Amino acid sequence: FSILFAVALRRHFVVHADEFNNDMPPGNLKGFKFFLRTIARKIVFNKSLSFLVCGKRGIESAISAGCPLSKIIDFPYVIDIERMLKESPKEIPKKCESDIKEKRNIIMFSGRMIDRKGLQTLLLAVSKIKEDLILWIEGDGIHKQMYIDMSIELNINNKCRFLGFCQYDTHAWLMRHSDII
Repeated sequence: FSILFAVALRRHFVVHADEFNNDMPPGNLKGFKFFLRTIARKIVFNKSLSFLVCGKRGIESAISAGCPLSKIIDFPYVIDIERMLKESPKEIPKKCESDIKEKRNIIMFSGRMIDRKGLQTLLLAVSKIKEDLILWIEGDGIHKQMYIDMSIELNINNKCRFLGFCQYDTHAWLMRHSDII
């Protein structure tokens, strides 16, 4: 609604999306919902300055949604190193503090817990590594419990720290103290 409001007010705007959902809407009135989404997208695509998407999948989904190629910009995630080095969290996860004191090798995963982020592959890889290491897993998502269960099944739950969503100051601290991100 805010984007359509910007259209109505003739305000300039840019949209960011990892990728567009181009599946048929769920539930009742699928066809009607699809029709409304298509009309809304045509208006937004026409009036926007550009669309920031992430990577090949994002570009392909924007094209599939009807976005003109001339308005699509591949916008990768970036890290502000100066800001990251300055951030200091109010609370540090206790297990993470212990991992540092014990001089453990630390691998960090940060992201939504969805299929395309690759956490399943990382958990499988960690299960094959014999060296002493710890996996800090920052983030949340629809598959969080599945990944927790997977770490138990792979017998690596003692190596995994499921930290949930972390604010930027904690995120920055975790990155600074990780060996591999």
